[in-house]
Amino acid sequence: MIDPARPPRQTSMTRLLRGRLNAFARDEDGALIALTLILLIPMIVLGGMAVDLMRFESRRSELQNVTDQAVLAAANLKQQLDPSDLIYDYFAKAGAAANLSDAPRVTPVGGSREVEASGHVDVPTYFFNRTLGRYVFGDDNPLRATSVSTAIEGVTETEVSLVLDISGSMYEVVGNTGKRRIQLLQTAANQFVDDLLSAGNSNRMSVSIVPYSEQVNIGPDLFDQLNTNHRHDYSHCVEFDTTDYASASIDLAKTYDQTEPIQTNSYGFLYDRDRNNRNLDQPVCPRFDAERVTLFSQNATALKTQINALQPRGGTSIFQGLKWGAALLDPSMRPAIAALPDTARDPAFANRPNDYDVSRNSGETATAKYLILVTDGENSQSQRLFPRWKDTPSELEYFAYHNLPYALEYRLEGNASNYVYQKYSASDAVAWMRSMCDAAKDAGIKIYAISVTGEDNSSTAEAGRTEMRNCATEPSLFFKSTGANLDAIFEQISSQITALRLTQ
Repeated sequence: MIDPARPPRQTSMTRLLRGRLNAFARDEDGALIALTLILLIPMIVLGGMAVDLMRFESRRSELQNVTDQAVLAAANLKQQLDPSDLIYDYFAKAGAAANLSDAPRVTPVGGSREVEASGHVDVPTYFFNRTLGRYVFGDDNPLRATSVSTAIEGVTETEVSLVLDISGSMYEVVGNTGKRRIQLLQTAANQFVDDLLSAGNSNRMSVSIVPYSEQVNIGPDLFDQLNTNHRHDYSHCVEFDTTDYASASIDLAKTYDQTEPIQTNSYGFLYDRDRNNRNLDQPVCPRFDAERVTLFSQNATALKTQINALQPRGGTSIFQGLKWGAALLDPSMRPAIAALPDTARDPAFANRPNDYDVSRNSGETATAKYLILVTDGENSQSQRLFPRWKDTPSELEYFAYHNLPYALEYRLEGNASNYVYQKYSASDAVAWMRSMCDAAKDAGIKIYAISVTGEDNSSTAEAGRTEMRNCATEPSLFFKSTGANLDAIFEQISSQITALRLTQ
């Protein structure tokens, strides 16, 4: 008989089951399985969302490509179709006719055409909208991808400084061409002016010419707008100091010294002149009318007349040409340009130079600024008269009509060192050139650099080319030329200035 107060005897099966359950409870193996299961769900969700976003970006990229291609084709001035119709056609052939948001905007301005188009596409999501997207966008709302593109061919507001080397070495003959460097430059520069100043660019494209040798003659009109120690009227060059070459601007409140009329060697542009020639064929400061700076012009005939009248003479101060080329693109010069008589610059450009950066949203047009720098050499040293030899009008007059070697031969006593000192060395000039290149580029000026030394493989010529290459805004804007291909180089530059391009 079973005693009810006595617990039942455990069977071997019960003991075995209880033991295994206890062992399972104590065993820590597999503890990460639970954590993995907890994390697996958000991992799947995030992975799904990534797939959705990849699909979204793919569709957005496709739409942007179609929009870019459509506006580029429509802005092309060579195509004869209606620009708006062409954009509709591009979207239709891409299977995106329904994705064009609004009617294309076509703005013809003179010789340019600006075209803007926008599109959108709704991208349904498989994961995102079923998770976090539901709380952000609501149930079953797709992601919307948008595209906006603007293209233009031609020019808007454009300012160009054409900085041309007229130093004595530009008289050399180039290879088998039978032509001198200056002649090849004149031909190329003339065509460049014609290309820029086409009929459609009226009142929008201004060209300033900055001839330079050992100095830059800015002419009497601009000279009178500066604060200067005005000593004579034989020529109009001003002296800068080191700080002036650290900026593209001109300080109109500063007082500048005037370069004296002097020639420190006896060689004119024909190279066979000797000390028996008293004339100043290559003075430090260029003194002939054609060698003066031309300011903000759109008169192609007048510009080409000046270019054709240029004659090589004097030393080479690339940094001086750079300084004035950049200054004529810098807004700091606007008050001086505005105060000039209309005969000194085109009346349409009385308020130039424009600002560097103008927001498209301001209703104004951004201005492109280009500096085309041409040289056939490298910077050289330069000399000036000691103050005691230029402190009277009669002394200035004498040196204005007698070059120094002639004067030493027939009138003056002693040697040149008694009368002149080194104003700056070639290494000083190189340092100032580098400073000016950096300042102009930092300000927003695009520099094209052309070195007409292609046939010269000397270390000196290579050093000069290196400086020019470094001065260009980017390596592709540096050109090494013998002179024979200058016309092709200038044609390439003019094409880039008026190129078909995306602006947004």
